[in-house]
Amino acid sequence: MIKNSLWPLPFITFVFGYYSVSYFHQVTKLTTPAIVGKNIAQACKILSDHNLYPQLLLQKEEPDLPDGTILSQNPIAGSMIKSHQTIYFIVSTQPQPIIADTILNKEIEQAKKIFAKRNMALRTYYLQSSKPKNYCIAQLPQPGNPIKEHTMIAYVSRGNSKPVICPSFIGKNLQHTIEFLKSYNITPEITHFKNQKICPNTAHITDQRPRPGSLIYFNQLNIQLNAQNISI
Repeated sequence: MIKNSLWPLPFITFVFGYYSVSYFHQVTKLTTPAIVGKNIAQACKILSDHNLYPQLLLQKEEPDLPDGTILSQNPIAGSMIKSHQTIYFIVSTQPQPIIADTILNKEIEQAKKIFAKRNMALRTYYLQSSKPKNYCIAQLPQPGNPIKEHTMIAYVSRGNSKPVICPSFIGKNLQHTIEFLKSYNITPEITHFKNQKICPNTAHITDQRPRPGSLIYFNQLNIQLNAQNISI
């Protein structure tokens, strides 16, 4: 008799346990809160207040936003979800700064090739210096510092010659002028009237570039001389 009265007990216990668990773990539906535009700390606080779990999905480079700004979320704000659900989000991160390599004492063409491979601009300024010609003597930013706006500035040696005042060759004998310039390793460009054959020994200079009195560097000079035969 006692056995017959106890047989429903396991079933009753199961039903009681099921409903007890359901009562204490009831799933509440709610509207997904908006976290886009918040930082990670703010987003985690909002999700925690709604019994939701945050999960970082990935980071995306955004130079115009502070680190850790929420860019997007899934599920989107306003959609219906269940409590204790995971909210996935993407956050911003600042691009890694490009650190300046040293180009000091490098030949300028070599330095340009280095920056061309990195898709960066190299702006050059030539200065008078005792350093060898066409070699980098200074740079901005300094080695080890971040490069801004993908642009590097190189200060390049013009050489160790000093500027001089360009003499006047007008009226001078062409051959004598050529020999004078040759002593400075300068080969002038000779121009003359069309259909006129110039004889250096008898021709004289009628015009020149640079103009007389100009400040020039003999080691980087291109001289143009206009010559005309002079009858004796």
